Amino acid sequence: MNIGGFAPAAIPALGFQKSPRTSAEIHLLGRSAVMVGISMRL
Repeated sequence: MNIGGFAPAAIPALGFQKSPRTSAEIHLLGRSAVMVGISMRL
C-alpha cells in the first residue's frame, strides 16, 4: 500500500525507562534489521 509516496506501517518496539530522564527503545524491523533509540531529557 503506497499512495503518493506514503506507506503506513506499524513497527513493534520494546522500551525500558532507567530513570525519569533516560529511556531506551529497541525497534524490530522485520527479520533483518533492528533499530536502537536512546532518549535523554536535558
